[in-house]
Amino acid sequence: MELGQLLISNTAPEKYEADWATDGLHMIAQCIAELRGKDPLGGWTTLTSNSGDDEYENDIFYMSSFCWCEGGREGHENGCPPNFIYKVNGMCISWYKHAGRGIRASREYPGARLWANAVMRCISSVTAYSDNSKTCGHMFVTPENKAKGICGRCGISFDKWHG
Repeated sequence: MELGQLLISNTAPEKYEADWATDGLHMIAQCIAELRGKDPLGGWTTLTSNSGDDEYENDIFYMSSFCWCEGGREGHENGCPPNFIYKVNGMCISWYKHAGRGIRASREYPGARLWANAVMRCISSVTAYSDNSKTCGHMFVTPENKAKGICGRCGISFDKWHG
C-alpha cells in the first residue's frame, strides 16, 4: 500500500495484495478504450491509467479510474467505490492512481486459470454489451468516431442514439 493511499484516500483498503491482477485489468481497460474510439496504447487513455475517463459498467463488471474526490463526490462520503468490481463473484480491486500501484483485492489470488477466465469474460462483455444508451451521455470523442457516425463512449450509431 502506498503512503498516499493511507494519507489521502477515502477508500478502505482491500485485504490482499493483487499485483497478479494488473495485466488483466489493463487488457480490459484497453478494450473499453477501443470501444470508445481511443488509442489504448496512446498514453493516459485507459481507465487503469489515472485518465479520469468515465467509468464503465455492464452486467459482468464495473471499472473506473482512481477517484480523487476524497469523499467530496455525491455517494462517496463513506468511501469511493473500488476501481474494479467483478460482479460474477463480488471480487473488488482497488489501486492508487494507476493499476499496479498499491493494488489490492478483496480476495486472494484465484489462480491463473480462474483469473484468465474472469478477464476473458469481462473482455467479451465489453464487445457484446454496446447498448448502454440509457446511461451514456453520447459524444463522438474523436474525429474518427464522428466520421464513422458512432458514439465514442458506448459504440452505438448516431442514428440509434437519435432514434
